[in-house]
Amino acid sequence: MATIYKAQDLRLKRFVALKVLSEKLAEDPDILSRFLREAQSAARLVHPNIVNVYDIEEFEGLNYIIMEYIDAYNLKRIIEKQAPFDRETALKVFRQIANAVKFAHENGIIHRDLKPQNVLVNSMGLLKVTDFGIARAVTSSSLTHTGTMMGTVQYFSPEQAQGKPVDRTTDIYSLGIILFEILTGKLPFEGDNLVAIALKQVQEEPPAPSDINPSVTPAMDRMVLKALSKNPGDRFQDMNEFIRDVEDIFTRTENEQESIEPMKMGSIPVIQSGEKLEAIEMEKYEEEDIYEDEEDDEEEEYEDESVGKKGHGTAVYILLLVSFLFLITIILYQRGDLSLIFHRDVVPDFVGISLSRARQKADANGWQLQIAEEVFHRKIPEDIIISQKPPVGEKLARGGTISVTISKGKTRIEVPDLVGLTVSQAQDELKSRGLKWVIRRRENSDSVPEDKILSQDPSAMEEVSPAGRVFLVVSLGQKKMEVPDLVGMTKDKATEAAAKNNLSIMIEERRHSSKYPEDHVISQNPAPGTNIEKGGKVKVVLSKGTEILIAPDLVGKKLGEAREILATLKIRMEVTDETDNDEAKVIGQEPSAGKKMDEKVIKVWAQEKVTVPNMLGKNLPEALKMLEDLGLSPKIERVESNLRPNIVLEQKPANATRLSRGSSVTLLISRKIDIPVIEPSATPSRQSSSTPTPTPDRISPTPSEVSPAPSPVVPDETGKGDVKYIR
Repeated sequence: MATIYKAQDLRLKRFVALKVLSEKLAEDPDILSRFLREAQSAARLVHPNIVNVYDIEEFEGLNYIIMEYIDAYNLKRIIEKQAPFDRETALKVFRQIANAVKFAHENGIIHRDLKPQNVLVNSMGLLKVTDFGIARAVTSSSLTHTGTMMGTVQYFSPEQAQGKPVDRTTDIYSLGIILFEILTGKLPFEGDNLVAIALKQVQEEPPAPSDINPSVTPAMDRMVLKALSKNPGDRFQDMNEFIRDVEDIFTRTENEQESIEPMKMGSIPVIQSGEKLEAIEMEKYEEEDIYEDEEDDEEEEYEDESVGKKGHGTAVYILLLVSFLFLITIILYQRGDLSLIFHRDVVPDFVGISLSRARQKADANGWQLQIAEEVFHRKIPEDIIISQKPPVGEKLARGGTISVTISKGKTRIEVPDLVGLTVSQAQDELKSRGLKWVIRRRENSDSVPEDKILSQDPSAMEEVSPAGRVFLVVSLGQKKMEVPDLVGMTKDKATEAAAKNNLSIMIEERRHSSKYPEDHVISQNPAPGTNIEKGGKVKVVLSKGTEILIAPDLVGKKLGEAREILATLKIRMEVTDETDNDEAKVIGQEPSAGKKMDEKVIKVWAQEKVTVPNMLGKNLPEALKMLEDLGLSPKIERVESNLRPNIVLEQKPANATRLSRGSSVTLLISRKIDIPVIEPSATPSRQSSSTPTPTPDRISPTPSEVSPAPSPVVPDETGKGDVKYIR
C-alpha cells in the first residue's frame, strides 16, 4: 500500500516516519479511503504501547501519514532468534501487546491484522503495536462485508479465512497465536502455501503448546487453546478476561497451576482458587437443571393451550429473575462488595512478605491478590511486597481483591541486541545504557562481515545490573587466503592452484604475447602473496600466443601523428629523446620500418626546432659548446685574417634561425696571414731593380694601400709578439 520514509520535522527538530501511499493506489477510492481510515483510527489511539500518529497530509497528489519514528526491531525477528521465551519474558511481551489491543477495543477499534511483524520492540524493551491499515471501527458496516478475506494467513482467525464478519474475539484469536509462538518458537498452523494454512485455520485443531515446549504447563495449554477456539463464542470474550487469565496462570507456581480443575470452555468467571471456581460452576449448573425440569413439568402437566401459555410465562419470569440475581451476585462477588451476604475479615499486613506467601494468606481468607505495579527498589529484594490496598486493618469481604505493589529488586537494565552492529555502534548502544563491554575475542565468520558483532553474552533482552559488562565476540570476516603465483601457468593449472586456496580465477582479458604461449597466464591481480577473503577472485590476463606484427614507417612524421598511428594498431610507443612535443619530428625508430616486431612496442627518436645562437666574435671552443648544447653539428672553414686566430668571423645560417636538432651550422674561423719579413736594403733603387717584391699568398697590398696607412699589425700565432709590415 505504501512506502515508509524516515524524515525530519524541521519545525520540531525530531525524526518522524512518513507513510506515503502509492500514487497509483491513491487513484482507487476504496484504497484511499482505507488509507485515510487507518490514520483516523490510529490517531484516536494515544497509548504507550501503540505507535503515535501525529497528522495526515496531502501534497501534490501524495497522501501520507506522519507517525512516530521508532528505531527498533519487530517482534518477529526477536522470536526467530530467541523463542521460546521463558515465562517471565513471555508475560512481559504479552502484557504490553494485550494492553494496546485492550485500549484499541475500548476505543471501538479492532486491529484485524495482529502479528509479530506489526509489533515493534525498541532498545528499551518497550513494545508498540503499529499498522492499523485494515483496522475497522466496531460499529462500521464494513465488518459485514462477507466473502472478503483480510489479514495475514498465519495469524488470522477462522472467520477471517471464511470472509465472515469479525469482532473483538478476532484480535483475541490472533493474539493467542502470538502467545503460542513466543511460548514455543513455532506457529500452530504451517503449510506449503497460504491456501493450505488458511484451510488448517478453519478445519484443524491447533496442537497444545506443551507438545512443542515441555516446559509449558497444562494450565497454559488450556488458556492458549481457549484463545484459539474455532468458535468465537468459546474464546475469551474481551481482553480483560484474557489478560486476567494470563496474569493469573503465569504468576502461579507450576504446582499451583496443576491443582486447578480443568476450566469449561466459555465459563464466565475467572477465579484464582480452584475451590471457588468449582463452587460457582456448580451453582450455575444447578440453576440450569431447575430451568430444564420446570420446562419438562410444564409439558406434562398442562395440556390446555391457555394454561400452557400461562405456565410458560411464569417459567420465563422465574428464569429472568434467577438470571438477574445470579448476575448481580457474580458482579458483587468480583468487586468484593458482598458485605451483606458474606463475612468480612480484617486485612492483614502484606508489606515485607514475598508474593507467594501473600497469595497463600489471601487464598486462606478467600481474597484475590492482584499485582497493581512492579517497581525497582534499591533495598527491597525482588518479589517482596512494598505496599498494599486496602490498607492494614480495613475489613474486606471474601472474594474481594487486594492490590499490591511488589519490588523488582535493584534496577535492572535490558541488554540490547548487538549482533550485526559494528563495534562502534555496539559501544554507543551499551554506553547509552550505562553498560560496559569487553571484547572477548575476534574470530572469522563466513556470514558476519569484518568488525561487526558476531555474538554477545548476556544475550539480547536479558537484564543485568547497572554498570554490568557485556562480552562481545567480533567478526574478522571471512578467513584470508594467500594468492598463489599463477603467471606462466596454463588456464587449467591456474584454476586448480587457486581452488587449493579456496579462490577462483576470472579471465579479465586475452592478449598476444611473444613470451607466453597461448592460454597461459601473462599477469594477475591481486599480486602473488596478497591475502584476500576466502572465495575471492583473482583476475588474470591470458595469452593469445605470438602476434606477427610489421613495424610501420614513422620517420619524418610528427610525434603526435606517430602516436595516433601506433594507438590504432594497439602498439605502445616509447619516446627515447628528451622531447615529448607532438610537433617534433621522428628521426629514427626501433625496430625500423618493415621489420618484424617481437613485442607491441616501438622506440622512436624525435627532433624539434632550435634557435641558432649568435656566435660572431666568440672563440672556437666557446662556439662549439653552444652548438653542442643545442644538438647542432658544427662545420668549420678557416680564413686568413689579421685578427687573432680561432675567432668566429662568420656563421651560416645567421643567428636567430630555427633549425632542427642535428642540423649543421657552418663557422668561418680566423687564421693568421702568412707574410714573409722583408730585409732593409742600402738604396731603394737597388731594391727595386735587383730584388723583386714578394707577393703574398692571397693578399698583395699595393704601395698605395700600404703607403698612406699606418703599418698594419699582424698577430703572431705563437702569441710572442706582433710583426709589422716594413716598407
